[in-house]
Amino acid sequence: METRPKIQIKLSKLDKSLELLNTIVLVAMFCLAVFVYLKSPNIIPSHFNASGKPDGFSDKLVIFVLPLIGSVIYFTTKQLVKFPNLFNYAVTITKENAERQYELAIRTIRVLQLAMLIIFTIIILMTYLTIVGITDGPGFWFLPFALCIGVIPILITLIQSLKTK
Repeated sequence: METRPKIQIKLSKLDKSLELLNTIVLVAMFCLAVFVYLKSPNIIPSHFNASGKPDGFSDKLVIFVLPLIGSVIYFTTKQLVKFPNLFNYAVTITKENAERQYELAIRTIRVLQLAMLIIFTIIILMTYLTIVGITDGPGFWFLPFALCIGVIPILITLIQSLKTK
């Protein structure tokens, strides 16, 4: 079994900014969920089909599901980034490349964390806008958008990782 170096990775300015932004988005998501809960009727859209139209309805308490899932993702990934030597990598980790590969992996996790929190916040916002009649759902654009902000950071990291073998 491969033993990888255990290195304490120092946070760059970008990493600190991502950490702060993730915290801000998580808090904003909870605030938005509370606002939507207080302003909503008892039954709200709880599911949207692939074209962004509501096709499921539930009690308004369901608006807190995404902030709760977002919190689990947030706190889990905050712990996960402490152990980059346990991640899977596209290249063999050596003493020479470990620090750079770990930095890339940790940053990618923070960016994906932010992407998920943004997606969840947009869903809550679009649910509210649907409730008040401003829109009839997130629309067709949402699914490709969500896929892109989830996949693009992974592709960028993979390319960077392979370049810095």
